[in-house]
Amino acid sequence: MTDEKEKQGHLLGLGFDQDDELKRITRAPEFTLLGGSEETHGRMLEETQAFLEVLGKYGKKMEHLSKREYFDIVKKISKQPKTWFYLGGKP
Repeated sequence: MTDEKEKQGHLLGLGFDQDDELKRITRAPEFTLLGGSEETHGRMLEETQAFLEVLGKYGKKMEHLSKREYFDIVKKISKQPKTWFYLGGKP
């Protein structure tokens, strides 16, 4: 029996267009969003919430998604799907 913790999926959003001194950080067990202008950070949050909602409809956890399933969800929820990357372990 091993004591290894089960791997958990996590979304990471990075925004680089802030033009003010605010440090925008939004964290939850399933995601972390860092930076961005107010508009960008808000969009990242909306798309992340939409991703998790669709994921719930799939009945899967993020760590059990294949790369294809991940991008199927991204295409459904994102206006800019080319800004999403997959670093998961499942092909």
